[in-house]
Amino acid sequence: MWAALSAFFVVFLVIIAGAVIWASANIMSFLQPILIPVAIAAILAYLLDPLVSRMCKRGFGRTRAIALIFLMAFVALGGLVWWLVPTISMQSANFAKELPGYTQKARDYVVDRMVWYNRTFSASSCELVAWSAYSAPIACCHGSACKHSRAGNNRARAGQDFIR
Repeated sequence: MWAALSAFFVVFLVIIAGAVIWASANIMSFLQPILIPVAIAAILAYLLDPLVSRMCKRGFGRTRAIALIFLMAFVALGGLVWWLVPTISMQSANFAKELPGYTQKARDYVVDRMVWYNRTFSASSCELVAWSAYSAPIACCHGSACKHSRAGNNRARAGQDFIR
């Protein structure tokens, strides 16, 4: 009898612990937009307190020391933005200019892989075109009278069917 009651209470405690964890997770997810900025502020206050204390010992008031630290942080952030924005702008413009070349290289690579597959495994070009375009079996690209065999023909081996 005592073992049954002990087992019951162990299960009951596990259920209560699970409910507490579930409720805590729900409360934390609800309060997350508030807790993250508060946590960041607490970390910054903890990290900057020695600097503020040192400035107070040198004759600054606490408010003036905090204001000076904020001013230095804003100047540093402004300098970072002043340096990053033109760099990102130039790189974005270069990327936009080079994007057609990248897509052409990718297209050429895919065609080369398809031709390699055709030469290696002797699949018909119609099967490859159907697979690459629709990823499902479809009718042959040359109609019902397609003469492609498993050995492939010269046009398929040269990759001419893949370029449209």
